[in-house]
Amino acid sequence: MRKLLLLIALAGPAPVLAQPAARLALPAATAAVPTELSLDQALSLARTHQGAYQNLALDEQIAGQAARAARGLYAPQLGAAADLRYNAILPTNIIPNFANPASGERLALQFGTRYQASAGFTATQRLYDASALAQRQVAAVNEQLAANATRRGRVTLVQTVNAAYYEALLRETQLAFAEADQARTQAAYQDIMARQQAGRALATDVSAAQITARTAGLALDLARQNIGLSKQNLLAVLGLPAAPAAALRLTDPLAALLAARADTAAWTAPTSAAQRPELEQEALNARLATATGQAERSGYRPTVGVVGYLGANGYDNGLVNALDPVHHWYGNSYVALQASLPLLDGSARATRVETQRLRQQQAQNRRADLRQSTDYEVANARVQLQNAWQTLRVRQANVAVAAQSAGLVALRQQAGRALPREALDAEATRQQTQRDYLQAVYDFLAARLEYARTTGALAE
Repeated sequence: MRKLLLLIALAGPAPVLAQPAARLALPAATAAVPTELSLDQALSLARTHQGAYQNLALDEQIAGQAARAARGLYAPQLGAAADLRYNAILPTNIIPNFANPASGERLALQFGTRYQASAGFTATQRLYDASALAQRQVAAVNEQLAANATRRGRVTLVQTVNAAYYEALLRETQLAFAEADQARTQAAYQDIMARQQAGRALATDVSAAQITARTAGLALDLARQNIGLSKQNLLAVLGLPAAPAAALRLTDPLAALLAARADTAAWTAPTSAAQRPELEQEALNARLATATGQAERSGYRPTVGVVGYLGANGYDNGLVNALDPVHHWYGNSYVALQASLPLLDGSARATRVETQRLRQQQAQNRRADLRQSTDYEVANARVQLQNAWQTLRVRQANVAVAAQSAGLVALRQQAGRALPREALDAEATRQQTQRDYLQAVYDFLAARLEYARTTGALAE
């Protein structure tokens, strides 16, 4: 492993691989985009700036408030009300003729006043409400669902930030190689031009060198575009403006990232996907359907509560007198024990109960399917990770062989037994093996990240 990391640090013209691991103390969430960025700092910035991640925390708070509201259903309720009524037509009542009861006569009389005012307080207290109690369980499961969604959001954040950071690092190394290639091919072109003027090179050699130099220049332009886009993507993933992407320098070299993740025991030991938040989500969905169904069935049970009222009423044919609480208002107070029992609702509640039962079955089916698919994902990710590691080791050996070969050709050229073209080809081969090795490092880091996700081990 020590040789592996040393090779990354000394792999040729890519200065990004040997840069110091400096750390910049990032300011608060409202600060500007930093000019230097480590992977840990990138994760911290994403947690404080990414809107989707912030919304997950807000969803947890919303679920917490809903649970608080469900618990408050059994708390005492107090309300106040006031009323002023104008009776345009007084109500008529039919009463017996009490002056002459034997006549059997009925009299139509109007009772009341033109104005009627009232004000009072009403207090209620639930004594038994099975539906309100069941709603607490529903709210508790919703809280757990929100917490699980936040956990899934953390996994997604870590995965996307790591992937964007890895890609930007790879683009930096590719840019460094492209700059070295452009400088090398340009120097070779100038050298062969001088040789042609001295009569020691053919025009076809000059044309070939010119084509190679132009191709290297084009590759350099593409590498510069790619590094700019990859850094813009990284800043976008962090939730930051992409304007200063060109000035952003990544301070975690590939060597450090490989050293932290090249533990072969991490993917050779038996693992499972039981910790995946997706599985937990489907289990919670089934529990939510069960709790909601129980809450619906609780609606068939009676509810019992106490109601108390304290107030006063005012009566008079004049508006001013009706509003006089001293002379024309009369107190009113009562306490009542209330009970209610639903008898018939047209099968609406039964339909809702059956709907929740079906949703519970759906969640169970999805969880069974997800468990099977995740078992395959774990096996596939392990194979891909093992293949990436083997490829990394092979390309590491290739770099050593190519470097040795280039050194031998250089010695032969100094002794006059090798042409400059041979030395140029050997150097190009050495550069290509270094590119392939760094691509293998990137592929390994990406495979390691995917394996951690599939096994549920990807932590914040």
